[in-house]
Amino acid sequence: MSPRSLLMIRLGVAVAVVLGALGALPGASRASAQAAPATASAVQWSQTSLTEPIKRLYTPASGAFFAQTAAGLARSDDGGTTWHTVSLPAAPVDRPGAIVVDLTNHATIYLAAADGIYKTADDARSWTLIAPVDPKYPRFQALAVSPVDANVLYTIATSQSLQTISFKRSTDGGQTWDEPDDALNRNRGSASLTCYWVVYLLQPHPVDPNGLYRAFSCETRGLQVTLRRSHDGGATWQALLGPIGATPHWLVGGQHDAPDRLVMGANTSTMTFGGYLLTRSDDDGATWKTIEEYKEGGQTNRGPNVFNGGLAMDPTRSDRLLLGLNASGRTGESAPPEPLRLSEDGGLTWTDVTPPDLPKITDLKFGIDGRTMFAATESGLWRAAAP
Repeated sequence: MSPRSLLMIRLGVAVAVVLGALGALPGASRASAQAAPATASAVQWSQTSLTEPIKRLYTPASGAFFAQTAAGLARSDDGGTTWHTVSLPAAPVDRPGAIVVDLTNHATIYLAAADGIYKTADDARSWTLIAPVDPKYPRFQALAVSPVDANVLYTIATSQSLQTISFKRSTDGGQTWDEPDDALNRNRGSASLTCYWVVYLLQPHPVDPNGLYRAFSCETRGLQVTLRRSHDGGATWQALLGPIGATPHWLVGGQHDAPDRLVMGANTSTMTFGGYLLTRSDDDGATWKTIEEYKEGGQTNRGPNVFNGGLAMDPTRSDRLLLGLNASGRTGESAPPEPLRLSEDGGLTWTDVTPPDLPKITDLKFGIDGRTMFAATESGLWRAAAP
């Protein structure tokens, strides 16, 4: 059995009080309760010429548009109409986020490859290996670049067994690195519960150059994955939210028009509810309210498993959210929620905006001006004008 499978089993064991500590906005229950009636969407989606499987989307403020594909990196300079391949020095590791585009200057790109992390600062004309792989930590887990200060980088790698972890930071664009939080490797599990490090989320704050969010397994012996925040570049951490049995995967918010609003999307294991949770904070993470949840799947329920495949916030208005859901497994007695849903009021109500035959969703983004929505899928990129 793989380390990840073992981790999922342990998460399932601890789910008896799933999400009990979270509040709920009025009327919040299962996912489809507040959705608009299942009518034809007024939003007209079209598939672009990019038809490869997509892992991640990047919409830097400097204008170009990028997609991490199964083969590498694709770039569009006309809003997704046409695409060309970006030249890379090596193949990226097979993980979403193995390629990161500087959100302030798209000429700077980072690549995680088998032999380490590469950087280009001249639009991929030349590349430099800025962090050779450490033989003790050969498994790349995450790479993040601050959208406020492009010189601030974070990277995470683990041992081959996943039992030890390396969390590093650079404040000079990758020239030098330090390890701000050396306490991580002190928590190695116990004789009865081996600890496997899995990184679910690593995300710099959108306006605070020293702010960082993360969600790792093992910080609570592998039984709970907590969303944490740092105000000092990863040296010290504050726990924001730790829903038992749910793993944070997506986090949006902290924008200029609503700096204290955060929206987090988490998924639950198929060993438990086989579903997802969407929760919002309007006080910078001090308190949270559930705005969406689905727990009709899993091994003990009759419905399909439904997981959050993408979450996006309009960069021009924090009350507009785009949510992507993927269903799998048995259909049972309950229909899954609509795959692609739009909210204009911060998640209080939702409208179905799903195009026919939409493939599995892997990421969602709004364009930098909020006028266009993009849906990355396993069969390419879809695009629509925002209503």
